[in-house]
Amino acid sequence: MACSGMTMVIATHEMNFARDIAQRVCFLEEGRIIEEALPEELFTDPKDERTRRFLRRIVEAGRL
Repeated sequence: MACSGMTMVIATHEMNFARDIAQRVCFLEEGRIIEEALPEELFTDPKDERTRRFLRRIVEAGRL
């Protein structure tokens, strides 16, 4: 679908999946977008402390 020019929005807690397929990634907290970036930016250098804390927990749990 995405190759046909259709925009797709996918919500997931699977960070590896999001990092591998997304063109843009949004980190949400309580229904609000906290941070939006290219996957390589968000997963390697998140700007918001809440995003950093979340990713740190995911990494410590061995899920990223």
